[in-house]
Amino acid sequence: MKELLISSPASPKVDSLEQLSGQTVFVRRSSSYYDSLQALNARFAGESRPP
Repeated sequence: MKELLISSPASPKVDSLEQLSGQTVFVRRSSSYYDSLQALNARFAGESRPP
């Protein structure tokens, strides 16, 4: 499954998932995006990056 990050024109361009480390992302808890972000945060934690 592909997921798409949507941001405002004023936001910095995101070219990789690693650029989301330490950023705030808003999603609904009931969505698959929430599960994906939880997995990404776990990966960041394993890499000693901020969630």
